Amino acid sequence: MVLLGRDAEGWRRYYCTVCGHIEWVAPGEGLPDDYRCPLCEAKRSVMIELSDPRLARHRIEFREVTAGVWQVDKRPPFREDFQHYSYVLGHPEGLILYDAPPLVTTEAIDKIKSLGTPRLLVVSHTDFVGMAGDWADALGIPALMGEGDRPLRGNRFEPTERVRDRRRVYDDLEIIRVPGHSPGSLAVYWSGAPKGPVLCSGDAITVWRHADNRVQIAFFQTPPAGAALYDLAARPVALLASCGGVLPRASSALARLRETPDNCARPYAGETGGVWLESIN
Repeated sequence: MVLLGRDAEGWRRYYCTVCGHIEWVAPGEGLPDDYRCPLCEAKRSVMIELSDPRLARHRIEFREVTAGVWQVDKRPPFREDFQHYSYVLGHPEGLILYDAPPLVTTEAIDKIKSLGTPRLLVVSHTDFVGMAGDWADALGIPALMGEGDRPLRGNRFEPTERVRDRRRVYDDLEIIRVPGHSPGSLAVYWSGAPKGPVLCSGDAITVWRHADNRVQIAFFQTPPAGAALYDLAARPVALLASCGGVLPRASSALARLRETPDNCARPYAGETGGVWLESIN
């Protein structure tokens, strides 16, 4: 069952089936005929209201990618170049959600609560705000966003708090601001994860699986990458969890991301920077 969440006093909300952007429309108004999604630039025809019964056929899936870390996905998926994942970190002192799942459903709420006690939602960056406010409301937790980031045009999400630099949530887990892909991009580093340190990078560091089964890892921003991002890449990382996917045994690949323009890339634009790996499991 898909839940509609808050509707802000009669505001109608439209869901982009290509990328998951949420467009809020004022009472008495509608989407213009020439509307384009501010994230994926798709036409108005792909937008459906959150009350549309077709969304009842969409489901949220959880996959444990390593002990204590679940990757959250949607079926049917978004378009390949806008496919993105969120994550649940099962810290024993309380769950950390890294980005909001792309729909709120009763089944997904029950699943998350079965994994532990939700503590905090971290929004990685401006592109995938989506239903962050709805998830924060549904779980009764604060939602954090980086200083300088704003939701895309049309999304009225308001974070509970802004992160200006870094925030230590637990002794072994911290939130770090890594501007570059967006002004307030946030990463989460969990040094004490059960199977080794986990780095959630959002789109600051991208993991991109290509049709030929190779994997590209790159700084997903305009060069040069900032010092905070290089500091993260230099840390021990057993699992890199990005918006684009996961990379196990990530430290060896991250060590090859030197401070050069060639290591910055935007894969959907056809740029070939970064580190290229053969097929990974």
